[in-house]
Amino acid sequence: MNDKSELSPFVVTVNSEKTIEYFRDRPLSQKQQDDLAATDKKLNLGISIAGEVNKHPTDQDKAIFIANILVNALDNDDETTIALACAYLATRYIHLKQLKITTHEDRISIELINDQLYADPIPIKFIPKKDLL
Repeated sequence: MNDKSELSPFVVTVNSEKTIEYFRDRPLSQKQQDDLAATDKKLNLGISIAGEVNKHPTDQDKAIFIANILVNALDNDDETTIALACAYLATRYIHLKQLKITTHEDRISIELINDQLYADPIPIKFIPKKDLL
């Protein structure tokens, strides 16, 4: 990893709030590497989404599948699965900078962002109109 963008943190936001920041420059244990390799093998056998089996998932299909697993793990406070899903997305998709999760009344939307680093929101200070004059 020579490129600085490859070392940029992977950030997960939920409803515009930074929830997870995964630092790619931290080494993984052998167990973590083994778990990621096992995940690769399982994904390469195919994935099932909404009852439909995709025997030849693309990298994009795999990323979306793992992002959905991460959403469910966050909802269930499953720290082990959260860690594995984050590590998978951050190490297998080195150009992925953010995962934006937004909850709506009837659905959850997921956005994979490759071209924009996360930036903390800057609060806007409103000045009363009477103070402007």
